[in-house]
Amino acid sequence: FLFWCEDMLLNEKLATAGTRKTWSPGGEMMKVEKVDNYTVKFEFAVPYLPVINTLARDWNFVLYAPKHYLQQYHIKYNPKADELAKEEGFDNWWTCFKFHSPDLVPQRTDPGLPVLTPWMLEKIDSLGNRYYVRNPYYWKVDTAGNQLPYIDGQNKILVSNVEVRIMKTIAGEFSFVGANTSMTNYTLYKEGEEKGGYHTMLWTHTTAADMSFAFNYTHKDPVLKEIFNDLRFRQAMSLAINRNEINETLYYGKAVPRQATVAANTSFYEDWMGKYYIEYDLERANELLDEMGLDKRGKDGYRLRPDGETLAITMAVAANFGEARDQTIELIAEYWQKAGVKAAVKPEGRSLYVKRGKANELDVGFWIFGAATEIAMFKSPLRFRPNFGHGLFAGLDWQTWYETDGEEGEEPPEIVQDLFVLCDEWQTTVPGTEEYIRLGKEILTINLENLFACATVGEMPWLVVIKDNLRNTPREGIFGSDLTFWNPYQADQWFFSE
Repeated sequence: FLFWCEDMLLNEKLATAGTRKTWSPGGEMMKVEKVDNYTVKFEFAVPYLPVINTLARDWNFVLYAPKHYLQQYHIKYNPKADELAKEEGFDNWWTCFKFHSPDLVPQRTDPGLPVLTPWMLEKIDSLGNRYYVRNPYYWKVDTAGNQLPYIDGQNKILVSNVEVRIMKTIAGEFSFVGANTSMTNYTLYKEGEEKGGYHTMLWTHTTAADMSFAFNYTHKDPVLKEIFNDLRFRQAMSLAINRNEINETLYYGKAVPRQATVAANTSFYEDWMGKYYIEYDLERANELLDEMGLDKRGKDGYRLRPDGETLAITMAVAANFGEARDQTIELIAEYWQKAGVKAAVKPEGRSLYVKRGKANELDVGFWIFGAATEIAMFKSPLRFRPNFGHGLFAGLDWQTWYETDGEEGEEPPEIVQDLFVLCDEWQTTVPGTEEYIRLGKEILTINLENLFACATVGEMPWLVVIKDNLRNTPREGIFGSDLTFWNPYQADQWFFSE
């Protein structure tokens, strides 16, 4: 715990200003103190209950890291860390350290890293497939004293081609499938159950809305920047989307047209929030765009920007979100073109998309609207302040301004500055109190009235496939990133029947 805080979090080479800001509620960095060999104390300048949710989130390392292993890559403990980094093909010690530490990368990349999880990474092949084997030092046994996990290993197979992934699922080649499935394949999977030896289920999904988008409010093009920052443009783009058609066409009518906001069971949610600017009204959308001065059109019928150029938006997309999501984006492009905005979908690899997003090169970001359950929002209200959540990259320079206390980035409008303050204050309140409800409601209201992020449909069931011979598995459940996908279902206790 001390190594994570003192040598990772507080090291500017290893942690961003934003990460340090997260652990500085009340404007003061938290203190971490060793009480004894089995007790650690976290002290904050103000009450900070979100830390409990952070500790409970079982992904990679959170608040701790294996010092005995990672210190060899840290310059503080190994003066030759730069030399070691170069031997491994890295430019410097900190990029090498980040490779080996799961706290600083999305997934584990070092098979030698000690872990507390049921399985540990054995290897990654040339295709990116990951192979995990039983962790002999896993800390759980069952009630009869048998060492867990029961299953010797897991293979995470990457299939980039959607059609191939569907066929492999139907053929029963996967033990369980949940991420990136799609309601569009529900009947297809049901029909193949007996032959494939699996069962298909519809679970509750944690995402408040499925596919969401947000425009780049700190765009490098000053003309697009001005257009995106005009609320009328965002209102028009939301009204131009036929959410009912998306629901009926791609979700079998089982989703609910709704805006980018929290889940309906959130304690401070109000019914109007999910319905705000979700009606399909192309006529009103055109009126709003005309009011903005975008009433002139070129020979091709598309609207012209104030500088006389065609109003064109490149819709860069991280490919393979799932069939319904990918097709939703295609439909959005068609809807926007009907409103006179030239929109072109550009699928690209996820890593390239994220790289371009972080470089402030996107026109509009598209991503799943997760982290919007009440527990996830309280842990980190990243969807409700710039950059409005991972994957959207909206207002990146505003976020930098906030994280560096105004030393870098771009000063945002006053209403956005208010959002930063409100979110910080809200996280220091006690859930369920009047102040907690009041601030939570105000945060949502500001987000919706300004449509910083928009969404299409949500509250839909989620398609899950599990092999018949994989036992001790759930037959119903909740699935999604807010609950760390499969983690609540204790896969260390699953087993295969003979």
